[in-house]
Amino acid sequence: VDERVALVQDKSARLGGEVVKGVTGEEVEVVTPINLVQLRKDLAECLRNDIKAVAVMLLHSYTFRAHEHAVGELCKEMGFSQISLSSEVMPMVKAVPRGLTSCADAYLS
Repeated sequence: VDERVALVQDKSARLGGEVVKGVTGEEVEVVTPINLVQLRKDLAECLRNDIKAVAVMLLHSYTFRAHEHAVGELCKEMGFSQISLSSEVMPMVKAVPRGLTSCADAYLS
C-alpha cells in the first residue's frame, strides 16, 4: 500500500503533510495519503489469482486507523470474502504481533 504516516515527535521536523490526532492522542502526520487507485489495481490482480482473503497491517494504524479502514472498504467493495484489519483484530502498538494475528485471522476465517 502506497502511503506514509509518521508520528509527530518534534514539530520543527515535520515533513509537510497534514497533522491529525490519533485515537491514542498522539499527533500523526499524513506524509503520503493512501493511493487507492494503485491499490485497486493491485487488489484486482490478487482477485484474478483467486486470492479472496486479505490481512492489512499498516504501521501506525494502532493510533491512525483511517488508512486501514479505507483499504478495508475498498476490499469489501471489490468482493474479498475475508478482510482482517490489524486495528480491529488486535488494536495494540506492537506491529509484529498485530500483523501476525491479522494474517492468522484472514487465513483461518
